[in-house]
Amino acid sequence: MEFEKITETQILIIGAGPVGLLLANFFGKYRHRCIIIDKQETPINIPRAISIDDETLRIIQAVGLLEEFFKISKSVKGLQLCDQSGKLMFTLTKEPTSGFEASHLFYSPELEKLLRDKLNEYKSVTFLENTELLNINNTHNGAEASLLYQKKENQNIRCRYIIGCDGANSKVRAITGIKMKNLNFSATNLKVDVELNEEAQYSNWIKKYCSSKQKAFVFLDSWHKHKRIEFSLKRDQSENLEDYLEKTQQILNTRSFKILHSAVYSFQSKIADKWKKGNVLIAGDAAHLMPPYIGQGMCAGFRDAQNLSWKIHYILKYNFSDSILNTYQSERYPHTRFVITLTKLTGLLFTSPLHHLLKILSILLPSKLLVFNAPPIRLKKGVFVKGKSNAYLFPQFKIKDNNAAYINTDTFLGTEFCLLIYDTRLNEQDENSLKEHGIKTLKIVANKNSINSNLILDSNKDFEKWFKKNNCHAVLIRPDRYVFNTYKNIEVRNIILDIRRTIKL
Repeated sequence: MEFEKITETQILIIGAGPVGLLLANFFGKYRHRCIIIDKQETPINIPRAISIDDETLRIIQAVGLLEEFFKISKSVKGLQLCDQSGKLMFTLTKEPTSGFEASHLFYSPELEKLLRDKLNEYKSVTFLENTELLNINNTHNGAEASLLYQKKENQNIRCRYIIGCDGANSKVRAITGIKMKNLNFSATNLKVDVELNEEAQYSNWIKKYCSSKQKAFVFLDSWHKHKRIEFSLKRDQSENLEDYLEKTQQILNTRSFKILHSAVYSFQSKIADKWKKGNVLIAGDAAHLMPPYIGQGMCAGFRDAQNLSWKIHYILKYNFSDSILNTYQSERYPHTRFVITLTKLTGLLFTSPLHHLLKILSILLPSKLLVFNAPPIRLKKGVFVKGKSNAYLFPQFKIKDNNAAYINTDTFLGTEFCLLIYDTRLNEQDENSLKEHGIKTLKIVANKNSINSNLILDSNKDFEKWFKKNNCHAVLIRPDRYVFNTYKNIEVRNIILDIRRTIKL
């Protein structure tokens, strides 16, 4: 479509970094009209984000890029804090609930290419590069943006929602007057990305070598020949790459590599006080900034994108109240604050004198007490019914298909609400009634002759264990895989009422 003919869309995304691209993929998958713009003429082909956790990988799975991502990444078990000699002091990992290893390392330009290429499958998505945001105005039932296309054409775009994914220096945030709260943690790193001349494997853990005396660094044995070293810089410490080449060679145990990219960058801990103003929202680094110590920056942005996209989808397709978007911040803000706090604590153990305490504890305590398994994070307030099992991520299992090959169970859940039924059944009328409200129905069975879209074979009895543990016969799962509610007795009318009361329809 010619630019001058585009005057209206449903969603306008500002910024085509990983978070903006992911959002556009979700809206493309939902078949909503979406424009995504970026001020750059071409992609920024430098390595930035490098790690994601298992939950974020599940989000990549949701947009249909799981197998492609596996080809550009490697799994790791988590991170380890070591002393300068390499002796292990503390381990940070998590129990994987999403069917994958705790973390994955990857080369970010390849991930961004996957997300960009995937957009070509969606006719409802328009991608405008070399396009700059000039201004935003909230309107009675939407928003309007003034854009500058290729530095020469001005155009006003009317839309239902504008989403700012334009990074730490967000223009969307500035125009709308959204303030950032400083969480009082800042530091500077020298990031060095290298490509080995010959492939080598070093570790299946992210390694952090602790010090408070200008020696702390982290080593990430990333995918294929890509490796990253980040040196933590103290005040007045050299920022010259040449001064760190010998140490880089020692860490890699080779001189046979080339520098892909190096940069000195400063980072802070901040979070926006508002994530929504009228029909304008912000996500990713535009909404929150955190240190890189546990690799959760992009993960948080991807969680924002999934949370926001399904809620807008239900507004546009099923006429849910716009008030559901108030739960975007109420769900994501506490989650992000917790992660930032954990990140700051890890940073203090890594670069401050606290690492001496860690060293003492590693000598005195048994090894099992020196492992921290990050707990599942429960949503605080939002789109779910209060209950013991609710507001947690529903686990992903593996089941066998007709050819005895294992399939991830999210494959069956789809992109909308899904009611999983165990050891009972619904009639066709009830299923159709749920479908009208955007709820898919799936039955869990112990035995069946064939796999189809409405039946899941509980081949490993994982579902049986979960349903018995939670004392229920059905669970309603949100599109982002969080548990909305569990039901011991299934009455479709009550399920629909729960949705209506929660969404305030």
